[in-house]
Amino acid sequence: MRDVILVGFGGFFGSICRYLLSLMPFSNHSGFPVATMIINVLGALLVGVLVGLASRFTHIHAEWFTFLQVGFCGGFTTFSTFALETTSLFGAGKAWLGVAYIVISVLLSVAAVFIGKTIVS
Repeated sequence: MRDVILVGFGGFFGSICRYLLSLMPFSNHSGFPVATMIINVLGALLVGVLVGLASRFTHIHAEWFTFLQVGFCGGFTTFSTFALETTSLFGAGKAWLGVAYIVISVLLSVAAVFIGKTIVS
C-alpha cells in the first residue's frame, strides 16, 4: 500500500509540473505540438537519469525510484496527449506534420533516455 501512495503523490506532482510547463508560450503557428514534445523528452531524460542512478547507487532506497520514476514521470509525461495531437494533425490534413511529430518525438525521447543514463554512469 505504501508504494501505491508513493506513486499517487509522485503522479500528483508530475501532473502539476506537466500542466505548468504546458502553459509556457511557444511560437507555434504550424500546429506542431511543441510543448507536449518537450515534456515527453524531458520525462524520458529524467527516466534515463533515474535508471542510471539506480544502477550506480544501489544504496538509495527503492521507494524514491517508485515515487520519481513510476509516479512523477508517469504523471509528467503525456503519451495520451501525444496520441491525441497526432491524430488531430492527421485529421486536419497535416499528415506530413503528424509523421514528423511521431518520428521526432520518438527519436528525441529514446536519445534522452540514453543521454540521461550516460550522464550518471
